[in-house]
Amino acid sequence: MRRPTTRAALVCAVSIVSTLAIARDASAGTGFEFPDNGPEQLGRGGAWVARASDPLAAYFNPAAIATQRSGLTLSSSFIWQKNCFKRTDPNGNLQHFSTGGAWTYADQVCNSDSGTPFPNPQIAGVYRVNHDLALGLAVIGPSTRGKFDYPLLALDRSGVGRASDGPSPGRYLLASDNLLFFWPQISIGYQVTPKLSLGASLIWGIAKLKFSAISSGGLTTDNLYNNQPVDGFEDDFRADLDVHDWFVPGFTLGALYQASETIDVGAWYQWSDDIKAKGDAVVTGPVYQPSGALESPAQQARTEIGGDRASMVAPWPMQARIGARFHMPRDGAAIDTNVRDPIASDLFDVELDVTWANNSHFKDLSVHFPSGIAVNIPGLQGAATLPPDASIPHHWKDSFGVRLGGDYVVVADKLSVRAGGSFQSEAQDPKYLHLDYVPSQMFGLDAGLTVRFGSLDLLAAYGHVFYKGLDNHGQGATYALCGMADCGGSSPFRTAQTINGGSNSSVLNVVSAGATYRF
Repeated sequence: MRRPTTRAALVCAVSIVSTLAIARDASAGTGFEFPDNGPEQLGRGGAWVARASDPLAAYFNPAAIATQRSGLTLSSSFIWQKNCFKRTDPNGNLQHFSTGGAWTYADQVCNSDSGTPFPNPQIAGVYRVNHDLALGLAVIGPSTRGKFDYPLLALDRSGVGRASDGPSPGRYLLASDNLLFFWPQISIGYQVTPKLSLGASLIWGIAKLKFSAISSGGLTTDNLYNNQPVDGFEDDFRADLDVHDWFVPGFTLGALYQASETIDVGAWYQWSDDIKAKGDAVVTGPVYQPSGALESPAQQARTEIGGDRASMVAPWPMQARIGARFHMPRDGAAIDTNVRDPIASDLFDVELDVTWANNSHFKDLSVHFPSGIAVNIPGLQGAATLPPDASIPHHWKDSFGVRLGGDYVVVADKLSVRAGGSFQSEAQDPKYLHLDYVPSQMFGLDAGLTVRFGSLDLLAAYGHVFYKGLDNHGQGATYALCGMADCGGSSPFRTAQTINGGSNSSVLNVVSAGATYRF
């Protein structure tokens, strides 16, 4: 094998550092993610921990970088995702709202930006120091879409009360989010024996998060329908949160074992600290006119909460996976025992991975403000204040997954095609379903290919994820935030009515493309 040069190592490092400025919020297993970032990884349904054959192994299995040639990978996923929410009562009917329950909500509300692809880039490099030791650098984030916009108005199609757009049924859950979270990291891999490699990476996570949601002012607490409390809307106000955490520590551990000439076993573990962010908030309102139309900005009051007085803690689940790979060496292939290069040395391979994510760590999205911040909303006569505890319950639960995928080398050292599939168990109690993510059972189908031109590999993949969705049959357990300590709810600054009864659904399509250059 060719020995890496100092110049090559410098090019690799500079290229990675230069992309820190463009890395966007992106190893699936958590309730946030699908399998997986990277075109080769996606095309195999995420079954990759024992193959780990390109520089993205610096994150996905750092042990494997000690078995690769030096190289640089640059790739990006483009994600289309449509999340929808249907608000129903326990009888399965569309939920009534407004004074006396005069109106019903729209049949469902979906994110309005589902037709716009979300870019999620990755870059990684490996420098083979010597036969046994390799160093890696990577910038990667979660394999997820990091931006959703939901309409504040939705059409009531039931014919009850009105025939024009009115307040959206999902407004108290989420109006929009725009999440930037990525993991710059340095990795090391070492061949302990010719058959066993171990590795680790140290992560410096960076997070900048924006959320918008609607809250009730709290003055209209006597809206009843069939003797049950229902939503108002006349005193709704909007809260926009902009927070950041410039240091989210984490690490990964990896192992790669050659059990025989045809069987490899890989294992991987990731831990990340929770995102502990601080920042500012802006409150505007009222959001709606008495007719249900949006109020004009000129008629809205604005309250700014600066000085990093808003705080948020977003729990991040640890995760692990283990996989076994069978590969069939190609007859007559010239095998370099110093490197693993499946497209040059194998006829085909197939891998089975099992995953686990500690999603039960995510109980609440914790949001806090100092006590006593008055909200200036016309009509509330200064009575409204920001809830000191504005936390949103999520109550996720541990999930398990299975991934199966493989490659077939059509032309040795020139062309490989691949396919795979994945399954992940439900990761949230449906009573707490939400609009930010849909961590239901999911099933994915994926395909991809690699075309090699000398030292350059060009890769592409497509994946589709089917979500079962969550349904609590109109019996949600999340209450809206409101601007008064006593809004009729059982807890301070919470409404008497729940606001997430019903069902959600999601569908996701992703295209990934990239290139790997070896030197």
